[in-house]
Amino acid sequence: MSAYDLSLVSCEAIQLGIDRAYAASGPLNQEFLPLTNFLTSEVNTENVLETIISPGNGKNFTAKVIYTPRIVEDEVSTTVARACTSTNQAGQTYSLCEVDLAVGAELNELIQIEDLAAICEGTVSFTQSRLAAMFSGIRRKIETELTDQMAAALGGFPDDDTEGVAAGVKVVSTITSGATDLEAIEELGYTKDNIGLPRLYTFGSGLITKYFKRLEAGCCVDSYGVDLREFAGNQGIVHSHAYRVASAFANANDFFAVTPGAAHMVYVNLYAGENQRDSGSFKRMVLNDPVTGIPIDFKMTDTCDGIVITPSLNFKLCVAPTDMFSLNDRMSGVNGLFHFRVTNA
Repeated sequence: MSAYDLSLVSCEAIQLGIDRAYAASGPLNQEFLPLTNFLTSEVNTENVLETIISPGNGKNFTAKVIYTPRIVEDEVSTTVARACTSTNQAGQTYSLCEVDLAVGAELNELIQIEDLAAICEGTVSFTQSRLAAMFSGIRRKIETELTDQMAAALGGFPDDDTEGVAAGVKVVSTITSGATDLEAIEELGYTKDNIGLPRLYTFGSGLITKYFKRLEAGCCVDSYGVDLREFAGNQGIVHSHAYRVASAFANANDFFAVTPGAAHMVYVNLYAGENQRDSGSFKRMVLNDPVTGIPIDFKMTDTCDGIVITPSLNFKLCVAPTDMFSLNDRMSGVNGLFHFRVTNA
């Protein structure tokens, strides 16, 4: 049996933390964060937007990304007239990336001195354990919010990548007549090749994750005369199981593919640099999350008979605009983020 109470548990003869009594509790509590890890990795970013928007010292700026849609081939004449005059003008447009200082992730918790007096654990170690638990909650919330924002920011496919595409979603099959279908990995590979990329990163769960697991152990020759495992390994598709993706879409078997550099997690630390404070009874600083490395704003306030600890972070997913290609360009509507769906007969 187990018991749950909002108050702290008094110290008895023998009292073990759950992580000591049941070793599995540690790994089960520390969830995987595939999208956060990808967005903050060197594969995805050189930190250009992040550095511009939040350069340190508690500053928050808006990045105005300027761009001109590329010239389409129809604008290039096959007649060489060596013109001296022209009425053609390029023009510019822009997109904004700005972090809302009222939006992000925050937790706060009160630790009462009188409650600490009754438990086995020391004040410092208990406070540290609560902070670690709060960081865990915040990093999981960040992963969920980034997933939802990514799902809402997906672009389209090129005009010549139409197989299975309807309303901006490419439908693929992973199983046909009880056998693993080549189609899904083939279409993912085609999308990657058609925009000239060496790698495409996919995130999803359910049928698409099970599909990639089967491909890892695939063998032999299918009805096309293709060895599934070898074919999948040559496509340059890197899949990460991300269970939150299913909840981000109306269809649980939807998933998305991301081009490196097409999306960035941008955050602002208000308690950095000159905004740090340490007056003994009040602390305001930045602490790095030990799992993701993301700097988290941290505040600790003395309430005379206790302390309030508050970790928080303002962040946003900024993505490439969907209008960076002109309407008559084959890449119109493409921003490097693609929406897929598994539908099996």
